[in-house]
Amino acid sequence: MRQNVLFYNANDEKRYGRGKLPFYEQFLKEIIQTYLENKVSFVVELGCGKGALQHCHSRYVGIDLSHFALKKFLKGKRCIQADAEEMPLKNNSVTLAFEIATLEHIPRPERCLVEIDRILQPRGIAVLAPTWFCRPWIARGLLLKRFKELSWKDKFIILTLPIRTCLLFRAAFILPQRFIRELF
Repeated sequence: MRQNVLFYNANDEKRYGRGKLPFYEQFLKEIIQTYLENKVSFVVELGCGKGALQHCHSRYVGIDLSHFALKKFLKGKRCIQADAEEMPLKNNSVTLAFEIATLEHIPRPERCLVEIDRILQPRGIAVLAPTWFCRPWIARGLLLKRFKELSWKDKFIILTLPIRTCLLFRAAFILPQRFIRELF
């Protein structure tokens, strides 16, 4: 399980997502009806937090790193406390897997994608809706670790955060990098 599990178990409701998400709930229901013809083994939400989408299907299973959020918000629903990089689900056991604004908080999203591929049934569907504005040092949990435990590179990142978060720095360095990445 990830190092920042303590961060995601705090008694702070702001950490566990929004309330209702009617657009996404309707979107998921339409996917289930149209493409899966209501033949669903399980519908799994990664990073379910408050469980805003727990009513999208009767076979819903919420997965979250936070035991606190699952206990408080998903009472009576199927839920599993787990890291999305190592889900305790059988191979080919899920018909629909989805995440809304979760993937960008996972330090190694490529591992999560491999896990999604592993748990999805053949012809299963993955719906990914990351926000992608989470800073890399947040996703890696650098601010939660002791300074003396960090590598020299991570210490440099932490020490230069006031510069890195400055709007002028971001406009001068990060935007051109993104532009060049898009070209290639």
